This record gives sequence, C-alpha cells and structure tokens, in this order.
Amino acid sequence: MLVEGSLRVQGVQLSDAGRYYCTVSNQAGSDHRGMDLRVFVGPSINPGPFNVTVTTGIRAVLSCEITGIPAPQVTWKRNGTPLDINQQRGAYRLLSSGSLVLSSPTSEDEGYFECTAVNVVGEERRVIEVLLQVPPSIEDDVTAVTAVKMSAVVLPCHVQGRPSPTVTWTKGGAKLGTRGGTYRILPTGVLEIIAAVPSHAGRYTCSARNPAGVAHKHVTLSVQVPPEIRPMAEEVQVVLNHGTVLSCEVKGFPRPSITWQREGIPISAGHRLAVLSNGALKFSRVTLGDAGTYQCLAQSEAGSAVGSTKLVLLVPPVLSVPRVEYVVVLGQPVSLECVADGQPQPEVTWYKDRRSLLDGAHLRIFANGTLAIGATQRSDAGVYTCTAKNLAGRASHDMRLGIQVPPMILAGQSELSVIQGFQALLPCAAQGSPEPRVSWEKDGDVVPNLPGKFTVLRSGELIIERAEPGDGGVFTCVATNAAGSVRQDVRLSVNMRPAFKELPGDVTLNVGQSLALSCHAQGTPTPVIHWTANNSPYPGAAVDESGRSSLLVHNVTAGHAGTYVCVAENSVGSIRALSFVRIREPPVLKGEARTSQTVVQGDTALLDCPVHGDPSPALRWLRDGRPLLPRSLRLQSFHNGSLALYGVTAADAGEYQCVAESEAGAAERTISLTVQINGGFSSWEEWGPCSSSCGLGFQERLRLCNNPEPANGGRSCDGPSIDSRKCQAGLCPGESPRKARGSLIGMVNDREFGVSFLEANITDDQELGTSTLDAHLDNIPPSVGPLLRVLVSVFTPIYWSAVLQSGAARNGFSVTQGLFRQESQLEFESGETLRMTHMARGLDSEGVLLIDIVVNGFCPPSLASSHLAVQDFDESYVQTGRGQLYSCVYSLFSLSLDIHVTASLMLPDGDGETCPKGFIVDTASYCADEDECALDSPCSHACNNIMGGFTCNCPSGFTVSMETNICQDIDECSQGSHMCHYNQQCVNTVGTYRCQARCGAGFKPSAAGTTCEDVDECQESSVSPCQHLCLNTLGSYRCVCRPGYQLSGPRCLDVNECLRSVCPSHQQCRNTEGGYQCFDSCPAGMTQADNGVCVDVDECQDGSHMCRYSQTCQNTVGGYVCVCPRGYRSQGVGLPCLDTDECLQTPSPCAHRCRNVPGSFRCTCPPGTVPLGDGRSCAGLERGHTFSNGSRVRARLRPQLVSTLGRPVLTRTHGVSRITRQSCPAGYANRDGSCVDVDECVLRKPCQHECRNTIGSFQCLCPHGYQLLPNGRSCKDVDECAMDGIQCGPNQMCFNTRGGYQCLDTPCPATYQRGGSPGTCYRPCSLDCASGSSPLLLQYKLLTLPLGIPANHNVVRLSAFSESGVLQERTSFSVLEQEGEAGLSGQVFGIRDEAGRGIIFTLKALQSSGLVRLKVQATTLSRQGRVTYQSIFIIYVSVSRYPY
Repeated sequence: MLVEGSLRVQGVQLSDAGRYYCTVSNQAGSDHRGMDLRVFVGPSINPGPFNVTVTTGIRAVLSCEITGIPAPQVTWKRNGTPLDINQQRGAYRLLSSGSLVLSSPTSEDEGYFECTAVNVVGEERRVIEVLLQVPPSIEDDVTAVTAVKMSAVVLPCHVQGRPSPTVTWTKGGAKLGTRGGTYRILPTGVLEIIAAVPSHAGRYTCSARNPAGVAHKHVTLSVQVPPEIRPMAEEVQVVLNHGTVLSCEVKGFPRPSITWQREGIPISAGHRLAVLSNGALKFSRVTLGDAGTYQCLAQSEAGSAVGSTKLVLLVPPVLSVPRVEYVVVLGQPVSLECVADGQPQPEVTWYKDRRSLLDGAHLRIFANGTLAIGATQRSDAGVYTCTAKNLAGRASHDMRLGIQVPPMILAGQSELSVIQGFQALLPCAAQGSPEPRVSWEKDGDVVPNLPGKFTVLRSGELIIERAEPGDGGVFTCVATNAAGSVRQDVRLSVNMRPAFKELPGDVTLNVGQSLALSCHAQGTPTPVIHWTANNSPYPGAAVDESGRSSLLVHNVTAGHAGTYVCVAENSVGSIRALSFVRIREPPVLKGEARTSQTVVQGDTALLDCPVHGDPSPALRWLRDGRPLLPRSLRLQSFHNGSLALYGVTAADAGEYQCVAESEAGAAERTISLTVQINGGFSSWEEWGPCSSSCGLGFQERLRLCNNPEPANGGRSCDGPSIDSRKCQAGLCPGESPRKARGSLIGMVNDREFGVSFLEANITDDQELGTSTLDAHLDNIPPSVGPLLRVLVSVFTPIYWSAVLQSGAARNGFSVTQGLFRQESQLEFESGETLRMTHMARGLDSEGVLLIDIVVNGFCPPSLASSHLAVQDFDESYVQTGRGQLYSCVYSLFSLSLDIHVTASLMLPDGDGETCPKGFIVDTASYCADEDECALDSPCSHACNNIMGGFTCNCPSGFTVSMETNICQDIDECSQGSHMCHYNQQCVNTVGTYRCQARCGAGFKPSAAGTTCEDVDECQESSVSPCQHLCLNTLGSYRCVCRPGYQLSGPRCLDVNECLRSVCPSHQQCRNTEGGYQCFDSCPAGMTQADNGVCVDVDECQDGSHMCRYSQTCQNTVGGYVCVCPRGYRSQGVGLPCLDTDECLQTPSPCAHRCRNVPGSFRCTCPPGTVPLGDGRSCAGLERGHTFSNGSRVRARLRPQLVSTLGRPVLTRTHGVSRITRQSCPAGYANRDGSCVDVDECVLRKPCQHECRNTIGSFQCLCPHGYQLLPNGRSCKDVDECAMDGIQCGPNQMCFNTRGGYQCLDTPCPATYQRGGSPGTCYRPCSLDCASGSSPLLLQYKLLTLPLGIPANHNVVRLSAFSESGVLQERTSFSVLEQEGEAGLSGQVFGIRDEAGRGIIFTLKALQSSGLVRLKVQATTLSRQGRVTYQSIFIIYVSVSRYPY
C-alpha cells in the first residue's frame, strides 16, 4: 500500500481479481469507496494436431481451443483466404471453444486452415493442414445380367476412389479367386464367365476397398434354359360333360408361358376351359364340340417348343323316360318305356328291387329298351330300374309300378247283435291299393258322422253309441279306391232283455187236484222259457204258437208243493218269475177212530189225538157232543193234539170227541173215559176262625171220606180227617203276598217231566221303589233242565202280583186278589214256540201265593250249551175285557235255575187309558187285538196275526227283513251254505244259487257254466281297452300303437324324436304328433337370409336389445353388448349403470382434494389458489418483485403451482403467465365476466326420472315406491314387503311390484297342503300319482317388468322342481290360462320349451302398465313317455309405468 493510500499489487494473478474497498476514518467520522480489480490474460491455444485427414461428406473438427481474459475473438482462414462462417453456415460452424466444424468436407476443403485468437492483451495463431480422401464408389448401375445357357457373359464393376480401390468378387458369401475354371476377373474389375450354365446363376457381389471405406455392388446373374416339352399322350378319351385335363409338362428357365391351340386355332380360357399353373389345359365339362387335336405351345425368352395330343369324346348313356310312375289295375298289361342314347350305343338292362330281370313269357324286353308285362300280378308292384351302360359310363332311372287292387272287404260277421243301450261296433276290414276310403250306408242312405252317435274309425269300423231298436237294420260298408269299389252288408240286431207279458201266480191246491201255471215273455231275440221246481229243472212245460209256456200237473201230491220259477232267457240276459205252489193235505188221525180209557180219579187223564195234515189242523175237543170250555183250569191241550185233564173227577167220565179241522177238510176220533173213584175225603170244612184277626195265626178244619165214596174199584180214604195250619186272617191293608209256592209240570221238546216245586220270596226296597224276587225250582230232570234256562216268564205272575206298588200303579194282587189264569207263549227267533199256563189259586193260610204252571212246547236245542245272560226288559199289561189282561214282552232272555229278579211297577204313557200298539179299543172300551194282516198287508208274502202284532213268513231261499218285513233273497254264496265244489264258483240267484266253473282272469264260464273260455277283451268291451290297436291274446289282450307313438299302459303317447338328435347338426327339430320335422335354423343372434345364409341380427337397430337406462347398445356378431358412459360401470344387461368413484383411484386424480360427482369428479384447491386449465392442478396468486431502483411497479398476478401438500412449487421462469378468463366453481358458467348457475337438467338430462335444478347443482327425484341409488341419478324399486313387513290376509302373499306392492290371493286347492316355502302348495302322494291325475305341485310367482320391452323378447325362464327340491328334467310347458287388465288383455306372453326349461317371452311390446295372470303347467315325462310329475305355476306379471 502506498503512502498516499494507494494499493499496489505486483505480479497480478487471477486470484487477485475482485472488489477492493478503501476506508478512511478520523474522529469526525469515516468514509469508504469500493473499486473492482480485473485481471486480463493473453490468448492461448491448447495443443492439438497440425495434420488432419478428412473424408468427403463426413463431419470433421479442426481443434483450436482458446483461453484468455477477456475472452479472445477467433477467426479462421482457408488457404490464406478468411472464412465468413456466417455466410457458409451449412458448410462450417464455429464452436464456443474456438474449434471449427467441417459439416461435410469437399475437395475445396483440402489445404491449410489458420486459426487466429485476439484479445486486448495480444493474439495467438495455429495452422492445420487438411488432407482429403474419397471413399470407393462403383459407377455403373447394372444389377441384373441375363445369359443364355452355354453363352459368354460379363459382369461389370467400374470403381473410383482416392486412393485407388482394390476390387474383389464373392458369390453366395464365398470369395472368388482371380481366375477359375469357368471365369476370370479382369484388371478393370470386370468378372467374365466363359460359358454360362444354370449353376452359374446367382447373386454376385463386387467389393471396392480403400482407406476411406468400402463399396459393394450386387449383380444377379440369370441363366436362361430354352423350353422343352415332355412327350404327350397321343390320344385322351373323356366322357361327355365330364371334366378332364390335357397335361403339358414343360421344362425351361425362365418358366415358359404356355398357350393352347385346337386344330391350329388359339384357345381362349373361359368358364369351361382353364390353363392350370402347371400348363395343363383343364376342361371342367367337355361338350360335343371339344373333340379334336390340341397343341401345347411353350415360349420364353430362351426359345419355344410345341407338343400335341388328340381328344376323343365318349358320350355316356342318356335315358329318356317319359313316365316315372305307372299305375295299372291288377291283371292289366303295362309297358315301361326306357330309350337310351350315347356314344358308343349303350346296352339296356332292367332290374326290379335290385334283381336283374330276364326276358321270358311274363316279361318281355324289347330292343328299344321297353319292358312289357303281359298280365300284371301283385308281385309286379315295386321299383323298376332301367340301366344303360357303355364305355362312357352307366345311367339308371327308377320307375315305380303301382298295382291298384280293387277294394276287398274281408269276410266277417254278416249279422251282429248288440244289447239295447250298449255300443255297437260294425267291422269293415277293407283292403286294397290304394287304401280304400270307407263309408257306411243304412237302407240306401249315407250314415252321417255324428259325434256321440255314429263314428267311423280310421280302420273302417262303424261305432254306434247307445244302440236303440231303431238302429237295427242292414248297414252297408262301401269301400272305394281308384281301382273300384265294393260293398258288404252287415245286419245289426238290437237285442232287448226279456220282459214278462204274463206272470204265473201263487196257487193253493189240495192233494189230488190239478196244477196249471202259465208264463209269457217278449224280447229280442225271442226268449226261451224253461221252468224249475224247487231248484230242479222241470221239463214238462208246453209252448203254444204265441210263445206262452204252460205247465200242467194232474193229481198233485204234497211233493209238488214248493217254488216254481219261470225263466225267460235270450242272448241278452234272463229274467225270473216265481210262483209259490201250496199243496194242502186234509187232516188224518193216527190209530182207531174209537177207543176207551180208564183213569183214577184225581189223576191226570191224557187223551191222545195224534193228527197230521197240511196246513196243520186245528184241534177242538167235545164231551158228549158239547165243546169243552177252554177256560177250564183242569184242561190242557198239547201241541201234539193230546188233551190233559188234571184232577179227574167222576163228572169227567163220558164220550170225548177229538175233531181236527183245516181248510183242507176235517177228521174225528171218539175216546170213552171211565173214572176209577178211590175213596176220598170230602172237602175240608171251612177252616175255623183264625186265632189272629190280621196277620199270622192258627186254625183247624174237618173232612169226611164221602167225597167220593170209593167206586169202580177205588181205594178207601187214607189220611187224617183233622187238619190244622197257620192262618192269616187276612193281609194287613196295603200288603201283597211276599211268598209264592207252586208246581211246574209239562213237556218240553216232547220230553215229559214230573212235578217240579217252585219256591219264591219277594223283598221290597222302599227307597228305590223296587221289589226283588228270589226263586228256586226243584226236581227238574237233567235232560230238560238246561232247556228251561229261558223260562223267566215262569215267574212273571209272581213278581207281577207281588211287586211293590207306587203311586197310582197297582200290582196284580190288587187286581186279582191272587185268583187268575194266565196263558203265556214264548217265541224264539229260530221259530220254536213254548206255551205256559199259570193258575193262581189265591193265598194259603200263611199268605203265600199259590200258583201252578203247565209248560208245553219246544225250545232251541242250542240253549243247552249256550251261555245266556239276563238283560233288562219291560212287560206291559193291557185289559182286553172284563176279567181279561194281555201282557207282552219284546225281549227274550235266559237265566239260571236259581232266579234273582228285581222288578218295579209304573204306569204307561197316558195313565193307562190308551191301548198300546197292536191293540184297538173295542165297543166295551177294552183293548182288543188288531189284525194287521187284514188291514195293512205288511208282509211281502205271508202274514200271520198274533196278539199285539204279526209275523211274516217267507218261502224257502228267502228270509224276512226285520226292518221292512219284505222277503229277501238269501245269499247262500256269501253265507257259505252252498254245496259247490272247491273248483267251482257259487253264483247266487233269486231264491237259490247255482255252481259254475271258477275261471281265472281273462276267462269266463261257458254258457253251460261247466268250462272256461277266453274273453275277447277287444271285442266284448263296450269301450276299447286300447287307444290305438287292440290284439286279443289267450287270457288277456295286447295294445299296439301306430308308428311315432309308444305304449304307456293302455294309452299311446307321442314319441318326442327330437330328444334323440334325429336331425343333422345344422338343422333344428320340431316334434309333431306321430313324427317330427327337421328345418334349417341359425344360432341365437343370427337369422336366415333369402339365400339361406345365416346373417347377424342387429339388435341395436331393430330394438330387440335389453339395454336400458343410460346404457348404449353396441351390436356384435351373434349378439350385442350394453356399454355404459364414461365414468360409469356396468352391472349387466338391462340394469342401471353404476357411477365409478374416481376419487378412490391410486394415485389420486387431483392435486389437492377430490370430490366424486355422478359420471365424473371435481378437484378442489386450497384457499388462495385456483384450478388450472387441466382441472386437476392448482395455482397460487403471487405478486411481482420490487425493482432495485426503489420504484414499485404493480405487476400482473401469475399462477403459482401448488403441490398436493398445499405448498408452493418454485419454478424458474423469466416470463409472466397471463390469465385471459376468470374461473367459476362447478355448477356455474362464466358469462360476461360473471359466474351464472348452469341448469344441468336442461343441458345434460342427468336424471333417470325427474330432475330439479338447484343453485350450483341439481337434484334427481324418483317416483313413489322408488329410492335414489348412491349415484344420485338412478332409481331403484323399494321392496315394501321386506322393508315394511307387510302382513297380508290369510291365504295371501305380499308381492313386491315396481313402485309398490300387492297382496294377492294364493289359495291352495282342497286336496293340497301348503308347502314349506311361501306360495307353494303340494298334493300328498303315497302311490303312483302320475297319469291322469291332477298336478302335484302348485307355485305362485311374481315377475316385475319395466315398460317398453319389445315383442319376441325373453323375460323369464321356468324350471320345475319337486317339493323336495329335485329338478324335473324332460319337462314341457304350456300356458293354460292368461288374463290381464285393460291394456294388457289378450295374448301378451307365450312360452316355448328349450332344453327342459320353459322360456316365457313377449308376444307384443309392453306399452301399457298393469297386471297379467298366467297359469302355466309343467309336465315331466319319463324316458318311456309316462307322466311322472306335474306342476302348476301361477305367475303374476306386473308391468311398471316406467321403463325401469
């Protein structure tokens, strides 16, 4: 630093450069000044080459890198001349370092270049020598050389370059030497080939090399070979209209061109002629004018060649057949014409059904080819083949000869009969060719085809339903075809069951009289009448001219009595009439007419009077000519006619007459009775007074032996004359006897027993109002005792007399005072009757009721071993006159011999003042028996009146009904009382039965009933058991179906041949009744054009697509696709497009924050920033800089990029961006500098249903019953049934519809049960539930469809499942019912089967909303064609008001 303050820097270096400050200071202050020091350096050129070799056209750099401060200025000179680089920018370019770039050196650039660098310090120079070299180049442009075989050829290669290049040749990559055996390389670079051969051909390469580079040239050598034709065939034979090829094999190079000539005239190719690539001439079809000599001409650059051949034409046989169908009537001659032409002349032969025919007597083959048949036979019918053959080929033609056979009706029944009201089948088996047409006539008039009356079957039979007599007559079957007609008569008789015109009546005769019965019946055919008597045939009947049958028997006996049956019988059936013949026999008494009998007084006298007769005689007894009083207590008449006199007295002696009387006559017997009188006490004198005035006491009495005095050898009196006893002066007031004592005598079942003793005690129960009787019988013989267990009526008078009285009811003792006689009769269901007589003799001294009983009659023997129980019963007592009572009981019981009876007493209805049933009030105001038999005739046959009632009798083989009193036939077969053998079958008849042979299934008894014969089910059934054809077999029958059907039981079901893939793969099968049809079809999405080709259907154009909402239809081959707009994704065909949330993508599409909007997204920016033009990035508002001069200039705002974190992104830019418009938020648009709301509803129509514009946005609305999807634009139906829990009524289901819901009735039929799943009903099935039965499953379904679906559009697929969930394959579907609301009436939907499923499709476009009800039946068949399952679908189709 110098004294004056200056700073000296010696040996300045570059590092000394910079800013220096000089500072001065004192106590008054300080000051400073800055100075900049700059250091300059002189120019300097970096070392580099002084000689540079450059190649023409290749960029080169002349190095001249300069340094210095300040930067030196560089200039260049070429060969001493300055270069103006700016004017020669394409040739030279100066680099920043000072070097010079030669862009494309030329010969002018060869020489010296000088580089000069100058600055304020000095200058620096450098001289560079530039040497130029030129790469080799081949001047000539020959690239292909052609030479003829064995000629010399030269391949040129003229080269230039600096320095001079060297030349080499290669072929196929192999280098050629300077000289070879067949070539040499000349000094000029030319390649010479002395004699060219094909092996010399190829690609040759000439290469020129020098230090500047290398040049190549390719030359292709072609060696041409003159054409050469191989020897051709002298002659070629070809059949007319056939194709052939005339070969012409040519060698040569280049490939010769081949042309053809015929007879020296060129041939032009056409639709029949073509020259093949190998030179051959092809005839696609040879005609008559093509014969001749053909020349093949081969030409090329190397030469030409000619070959020739001859074409000989053969004409195959041509048949001229005027007719292909011959029809001739059987026996007529016929000629089949067949004319053959060809070259050479063809030979004609005939075949029938592929068998050769020879000329003979029946067949003649003429030279012109005609086949003549003299007299046609049935065997001549068939297919005849005329065959013509020559060297050119063979021709055949088929001719069909049809032999028309006049109709012939097979002999059948000329007379038929049918039962009135049944179906008649009149056969008419007509044969002939062609098949005759059958019609029917009756009495010359055509029988019309009237359903329900006359039906003519396809087989010709005439069915007459419900034949009536007027249908009888002669029916004529008329069979007609082209060959004639034939008629056959069938006489039909309508048979009627026999009906009686005259019936035999019931007859009653006496033995010895004559019996005459007659019977007359009518019917068709005339009935045959025969008689049976007591189930045995009676052959003695006579028949007069009118058909009346009479039976006459003289001097009848009892054996002639019984049931006579008149049987009228014809082929239709039989009827019977019964006549009951009764033979009466006058009474006959056994023994002498007059007898005498002596009996001891007091004993019982039994006067026998055995009698027999028919009817049984009524017996009455007289003594000394006067009738015996029947009311005598000592008299008893027995069933066998005997009369018992109990306690015989002297007054009983006398003449007794037994008189037997009946309607047939009378008989009489006289018995003299003598009474032997033993001495006997007189009657006891009256008892003395009782020691007690009431109740029990003692008394005495006396008697004398004068009553009677002994007489007729009788004994004297024996015994005491004084008697004492306990006495009862009288019962106390209101008392009844409490004891009873007596005896029991009589005969039961013709068995007499001695005297049995009866003891009975009665006790009362005042509380119950009942009396109890305990009784005991002694001394009953063992043989009779068991039979008497039914004799409860023995004790009837006892408990009736002594029963406890209650109220106004009185017992028997109060009425009779113990003195009465009672007659009782016990009747058994088996017919036996037992009579009893009770004699009450008052009270003894002890107040005991004395009663004696006489029993006479019969009891069922089965009672002896049966266990019988006592049941409660009632007895009614009716007063029928003064001193007369009638009692009846309507229950029979049995009891042990020790009797315990409890009885009670009550008044009948009406306080006893009215008569019970069976009685009427007589004139004396008593109840008298009513004779029901005389009044009402209540019985169908015989009626017997009894006291208080009646009984009905029936003849043998009948029994009376207890309810109706009508004689009913006894079914001996069901009761097992018949006498049929084990291998016989019992058949019940009226009044008897018959035995007939027992036959198995399919057999029936013969008319005689002794053997079995086959049943012709096909003919004898009123309705054919088979649907198509019925074939009778032994013991059964067999059903046969027509072709195209298969048997299922008796029914014939159509065979679905389409399930067997019978049609080719390119055709579709349609099943028909009894067959099928194959027709061409195209796959789905294709249709068949007029030319038969399947072309694509443009569903998008014809409107058959299902793209809905905002989807766009794009057609594809065989179908279409539904595409959603950008920003949406597809859910499938016909479903709304769902918005794509772009904000969820990675990475985020927005720089700051993303907000999803329907179909797109919106990017928002942080405060203070605005979106850029791309809508994704944000820019901040940044102010301009303050300049250094202190003045503030307001700069324009410019964008500042903001990162996703919201921080500014620094960018280097020297320009200022200019915003030309103001940005508005989403939903607004810039209009005249202001942001105005955009009405998206008008501009974009973003909503599916209804759009409402809002400030800055919009709102989509849905109709009632819909809700908005998350995309904010599409509407979705609300399922009210599930969301709101709708509860419908019983047998109803809630069905959701588009925009609402409905409660629809889903009842199950009466025989169905409700299934586990809703809307399902099933019918329980335990056995086979298939054919003929109602469906097993019923399902209710709902289908909701949008408005606007086009016609022929599939809407739903049905599959049939069983209740257990098993898919039912081989199912066919059919619509049974279809009904809809207004606008959807008529046939709206159809159904078709597709692979076992039912496809429901629209028959017309859905243009109206509403509800359609479909009833669809699904029928599942087995592999055999039987119906195995059936389902019913009730489908409610709801069509919305909107297209969504």
